[in-house]
Amino acid sequence: MIGMQDEIEKIVFNVIEMLKAERLGQSLSHEKLSQKANIHRTSIGHIEAHQMVPTLTMCLKISRALQIDFDVLLRNAFRAAVDTHSNFDDTN
Repeated sequence: MIGMQDEIEKIVFNVIEMLKAERLGQSLSHEKLSQKANIHRTSIGHIEAHQMVPTLTMCLKISRALQIDFDVLLRNAFRAAVDTHSNFDDTN
């Protein structure tokens, strides 16, 4: 059985990966996104490299800068985490 902490970490991982994919899909550099989101450029890089866990405020700023619905993104990240755990649990 997957623990709650593991599930939370997977959700955070998914949120970061989805935000990164959206940034890349929009062909935005770290610099351009940081300007739009009012977050330091190095913070964007650290978040995307999973060296820094973004705050809720940071996630909201980034999602708004990318013009995506954070609630939808979070829901999709949660579903992906649960689906991954279900698939893992089914193999045991």
